[in-house]
Amino acid sequence: MAFGFTREEFKAHPVSRDFYKKEIDTNKPYIVQPVKYGRLF
Repeated sequence: MAFGFTREEFKAHPVSRDFYKKEIDTNKPYIVQPVKYGRLF
């Protein structure tokens, strides 16, 4: 998917794993900042 609903290009990147944790307040800027993870294979 290269375009959103507005036909403007957007960027996708991995985010913090904290995003999925119930006990963490995800209303923090670091949650959506790009994160580099090591290779899986």
